[in-house]
Amino acid sequence: GIAPKSCEKAEGGTALGQLRLMLTFDYAITKNFLLGGRFGTALLNSYPGGRDSGQFPPLHVELRGTAVFGKDALAKAGLAPYAMLGVGVSTFESKVEVEVKNPTSKIVDAYAVGGPGFVALGGGIRYQLKASDKVFVALIAGLKFGIAMGNNVMPHIGPEGGIQVGF
Repeated sequence: GIAPKSCEKAEGGTALGQLRLMLTFDYAITKNFLLGGRFGTALLNSYPGGRDSGQFPPLHVELRGTAVFGKDALAKAGLAPYAMLGVGVSTFESKVEVEVKNPTSKIVDAYAVGGPGFVALGGGIRYQLKASDKVFVALIAGLKFGIAMGNNVMPHIGPEGGIQVGF
């Protein structure tokens, strides 16, 4: 391609990233600790040229440990805080608009791409709907902080929420 004659610098800061849709599989090691994995895909705001250039696909694969606080919290109904630690592979992408002058001015999207490796730490609240030693259904809501590493180091933060079913 032809390089533009001049381009305004893309400023640092925050930008909206990708929406992710995932399934989580957890196994209760104890009545307070879950070990499992997340599998899914990144949607929206993905870099459109990445798939043709050999970039990691928009998949999300994560190994995760979750501690649920309170005496035998996974066997009781009610509200309990949780903390999680995860590692995995995925791309983390976001875009901002920049002005390009070649020789006329035009606005284009500039993308930041991080990954494919990442580490994450998070926590939140979990509400278990009924007490059971064998099967549970719970609602979770939390916040996850992470760092994508590889092509580019990119910190990220995002909400997480869902329905958790355990056997």
